[in-house]
Amino acid sequence: MGCGASMYPAGERKNKSVPEVVVYVPSMRIPAQSDLQRPLRGLIPQDLVDRLACLRNQIVLVAEDTGGSDVAELRRALDEYLPLLVGLTKKEHGLEGSVEFKWKNLESGRQENSVANSLFELLSVIRMIAMLNLSEANRLMIPEDRSGSGIRVVSSDCKRDAVDLLLKASGCLVFCVRETLAHFTTRYQENHFKRFPGWCSGGYIHSSARPGN
Repeated sequence: MGCGASMYPAGERKNKSVPEVVVYVPSMRIPAQSDLQRPLRGLIPQDLVDRLACLRNQIVLVAEDTGGSDVAELRRALDEYLPLLVGLTKKEHGLEGSVEFKWKNLESGRQENSVANSLFELLSVIRMIAMLNLSEANRLMIPEDRSGSGIRVVSSDCKRDAVDLLLKASGCLVFCVRETLAHFTTRYQENHFKRFPGWCSGGYIHSSARPGN
């Protein structure tokens, strides 16, 4: 998670002065339009259904309209959506497979996954929060050159905030591995995972969560 300036040819000494640092941000995946109203109607209070659908639609619209650049608004909506979503994942409620959740790649716009499992939705939401943190950290580490001199100076405050965001992103991804994926492995047989994308694997998420990768 994060990478240095560049590689040096074999045999050459590394320059001790790193001119610029960027943060590697994997491809952003965003929710696609999904029907929450019909499958959840009558199973949970209607006001809760409306709230879930409204927040998810808001995330979809903001992500599509801004290309994921409105980090503050997306975080706010995701922070409100997440605790409501957790309720759908509780085994005792019997709602895990009620809704078919659709996600797509932000860059290509193509739908990548459609899975009727609320734990998959939870995993996807937490990963999206992590990617937003990485994207914001990258923005802080590559400021605009307002002077026109060609030199971009990163302030100490920006560096500190970027590190905080990297740690938050790492925490989100570690949670995905230790908590969400742990529930998958205890509740479902191995063949159940064939419907899930490659990035849902513990190895992929774990490697993304390690600073320096």
